[in-house]
Amino acid sequence: MMRTLKWLDKHAETVIMVALLVLMCVLMLTQVFMRRVMGQTLSWSEEVTRYFFVWSVFLSISLTLRKKSAMKLDLALMLLPRPLKNPMMLLAQISMLAFFIYMSKVAFQLVWNMKQTSATLGISLKWVYASTVIGFILAVVRLVQLIIDKVRTFSVIENDEILPQEEEYAG
Repeated sequence: MMRTLKWLDKHAETVIMVALLVLMCVLMLTQVFMRRVMGQTLSWSEEVTRYFFVWSVFLSISLTLRKKSAMKLDLALMLLPRPLKNPMMLLAQISMLAFFIYMSKVAFQLVWNMKQTSATLGISLKWVYASTVIGFILAVVRLVQLIIDKVRTFSVIENDEILPQEEEYAG
């Protein structure tokens, strides 16, 4: 059980995003085949592909946080004295956590009140907009993990969180 949870912690977003990408490619290739070879079109394939893309975008938030590749101000971090780097990274993570908690609440309210249906499939757009809620909640989970890790290693400057070129700029 614990082994499964660890595997999911490491790979869940990646597996889901790869599956979504494969499905998007298959749907688009099928659409091209149907249009060019068969002279017919699938009315629903572009809509489904768009919805898969939306899901992959919001799932990618937590993936980039887990891989520590989320957009950050590396140059500003490099210019800080060593003793301030960890506190500033922690402050940035706490700020992002507050933002994603707020966005989770807003997204949940949006999904809860959603009444629209999709144009072609006629399904509730709650299923599409639920990607925002799931994405933001997963981001909160990943940020809590990062903050706990940062607090545990507060006195240590981790090499992977500093740009590799830092020594070049040190002068």
